[in-house]
Amino acid sequence: MFSQDFKERHRLSPTAFTRCRKLSFPILVLFLANFLKGSLQDELDQFFQAFFRWDVAKRWVTRSAVSQARRKLSHRAFIELLDTTCRFVDQHAPLVTYQNHRVFAIDGSTFRVPNRAEFEQEFGQIRQAHHRCILPRFSILHDVLNRLTYDAILDHNKTSEGNAAFRHLEETELPAKSIILLDRGYCHFTLLKSIKTLGHQYCVRVSSERNIYKSFVKSGKRDMVMVLPVPKEVARKASSGSLFSKPMMVRMIRFHIKGEMFILMTSLIEKQKYSRQDLIELYHQRWQIEESFKSKKARLKIEEISGLDPDAARQDFHAKIFAEALTSALLLQEQEHVDAYNDRTLNHYKLCLTQALAKMKNTIALLFLRNKPRPILKELSEIFRKSLTGSAPGRTAKRRASGRYIVKIQIFAPGYKSNR
Repeated sequence: MFSQDFKERHRLSPTAFTRCRKLSFPILVLFLANFLKGSLQDELDQFFQAFFRWDVAKRWVTRSAVSQARRKLSHRAFIELLDTTCRFVDQHAPLVTYQNHRVFAIDGSTFRVPNRAEFEQEFGQIRQAHHRCILPRFSILHDVLNRLTYDAILDHNKTSEGNAAFRHLEETELPAKSIILLDRGYCHFTLLKSIKTLGHQYCVRVSSERNIYKSFVKSGKRDMVMVLPVPKEVARKASSGSLFSKPMMVRMIRFHIKGEMFILMTSLIEKQKYSRQDLIELYHQRWQIEESFKSKKARLKIEEISGLDPDAARQDFHAKIFAEALTSALLLQEQEHVDAYNDRTLNHYKLCLTQALAKMKNTIALLFLRNKPRPILKELSEIFRKSLTGSAPGRTAKRRASGRYIVKIQIFAPGYKSNR
């Protein structure tokens, strides 16, 4: 069925050509990383149609074969691929930094999976409105200045945000002296102390329930260095002489947005090096992790899993995280061209991640299996540069006033879509 002309026309390496004749490990990994959104069989047919350049899709591999093959595949393979991608980016990509600091954010969210006993045992079940559903919790460590997801965790829905953040710090080798942006739910003494112990810095929004929040507001100042005491529960568990038994020097910053007051607490206490306005603008970059959640849910469709067991859900989740990170890494190479283009125009433009993700579908496999992938990378660069979107810095959307709202709940609408 395969001739020499076929191999030359598709420019496949001898090893890749052999692997394509069956569902081998590399083909399975690349297929799962191909942004699966439709039914499993349709995705298989379209994948091999694009790969072999058929005029009409053929039944080359069945979904049953994929289901059997993926049982021998660990989701850790995609985590290792993500780590390799991030390490390569750290060493070779033109990265955006803040005063030579990499800036990350940590936050979590949930998504819905089928109501099956296997998922309930693995991820737990919660009650929402008039029905029960299974909402696994996932947490990400995101490079907000370069729009790159550095680490991702999928766990039980009862896993706290703090525990997930500790896992990110333990399992990920962050670049030295990184700055981590955190929301109010992460304002814990132990977590902040751990970040400092690892040689990193933090900037976190403070909840109004904290004593240090009340003390700072009472002082009437906008920028002030204070002492963060050790909480009693932490002092009881910490051994004498340990780092967790000592208080921390922190810097408190107050600012207002449309009449609403915000308080930040940071370990960057050098006022001459890190100005108050710079830190306020830096913390605003935390919004990029919210944009990342939107991309993962609305563009990558992480709720649409291709199997009915927890292992398949983990494989799909981490495969899409890796594929998105690979796409973001390729976009970093084009940022210099976009900056040069913005210097010549009145408007401000940025690279469109949505278009990039669409163009990477059915292309990821070719990048790894083609004998000479440089022509593909060149074509991707050209289409990325043409897929710019307008940006309006400082634009804000009007928030709803506080109070009760009438919420329409679609009780019978499924929150997920199984791709089987």
